[in-house]
Amino acid sequence: MKLIFITTAYPQECYEQIKTDANGLIQAPVNVFQWAVIDGLERNGIDYTLACTPALPAYPRYKRLYTPQGEMSVDGKIRGHYLSYCDLPAVKQLSERRVLRSYLANWCKENENEDKLIALVYTQNVAQMGAAIDLKNKYPNLIVAPIVTDLINNAMDFASNRGFLKRVQVKLEEKGERKLFSKVDKFILLTAHMAECIPEADGKYIVVEGIAPRGSLIPKEIIRKDNELRTILYTGVLEEYAGINQLIDAFHSTSDTSFRLVICGSGNSAKYIKEIAESDSRIIYKGKVDRAEAVRLQSKSTLLINPRIPNGGITKYSFPSKTMEYMTSMTPMIGYHLEGMPKEYYEHMYTPKDLSVEALAECINKTLSLPFETLQNKAITAAEFIAKNKTSKAQVKRILDFLKE
Repeated sequence: MKLIFITTAYPQECYEQIKTDANGLIQAPVNVFQWAVIDGLERNGIDYTLACTPALPAYPRYKRLYTPQGEMSVDGKIRGHYLSYCDLPAVKQLSERRVLRSYLANWCKENENEDKLIALVYTQNVAQMGAAIDLKNKYPNLIVAPIVTDLINNAMDFASNRGFLKRVQVKLEEKGERKLFSKVDKFILLTAHMAECIPEADGKYIVVEGIAPRGSLIPKEIIRKDNELRTILYTGVLEEYAGINQLIDAFHSTSDTSFRLVICGSGNSAKYIKEIAESDSRIIYKGKVDRAEAVRLQSKSTLLINPRIPNGGITKYSFPSKTMEYMTSMTPMIGYHLEGMPKEYYEHMYTPKDLSVEALAECINKTLSLPFETLQNKAITAAEFIAKNKTSKAQVKRILDFLKE
């Protein structure tokens, strides 16, 4: 068996240049997840190849007409290539599909005598998934397996996607994906609920809700946080659908002068945050910070929070990667019971009793008032849970065993 991972991760060789040319408009969580998959392939000792078209905004938001190309290495070993494609909006997808198909065709030809060729694809985008499916007729031993991390028909849940041209783009992508799904051999889904929307996955899918980021499970010294101030931290998108407005309202309704709320991120709710912060000096808005700074702030805070509430839409068909990130930080967290989150996570977080602002305020008050030792023990058990069950080696092994069946 030979495996090729069709990925949109950012190559380490040119990451800083890509970040500069994209004016910082890169998909950090997506990149972390894919590098966790790559790390899992390494740790499982499988013979694999990388075919990468980095996820970039269309020209001119990404300032180069063509993306870079070169060898892609992992831990000093060449594992494949990142491929150059034309980044013009009208031809971007077609160009990605063409260069990927050409690269994959060469890989299939080199390995055509193998009993099974596996194209593991991130994600179900037409360009990436289509490039592999295009070759199935010529190579009947080619197994195509996309990792489905979100559903395209949920894109309209985001305010930034409601413009006319974006709606057209989403509809075309959805139509293209539907056409390809019938030719997919196996699906790796983020939540079991996704199968309700992809009937083609019935009887041929596995659920892998997330993978702990590489390097996050290295034992860390616990920073003592039993000082005079008690700080709650949120890092992420600042949009109403993410629950940030409700978090601001809930925290603002508390009165303890030793409490602090630190907000990091960008989005439409930033204006509202600044307005409330003017009347409540306990709320500190830091704007957008890089991942290293976010991790540093997580380790120093008393409590972390993911305020997104279940809404039957996007929370049903997604797993909050923030939960796994928070649970490896050695800082306890507050979070809601979300439809796409396995129940085994719930015992490792603090949860409001209902979805009201009042319940969230009560949970913040109660949790921030707990003894330091109680909070520390909660953080340790959460980190141990992730380290035991959700490492890149463990989660990718589940994927590989499923693909070998």
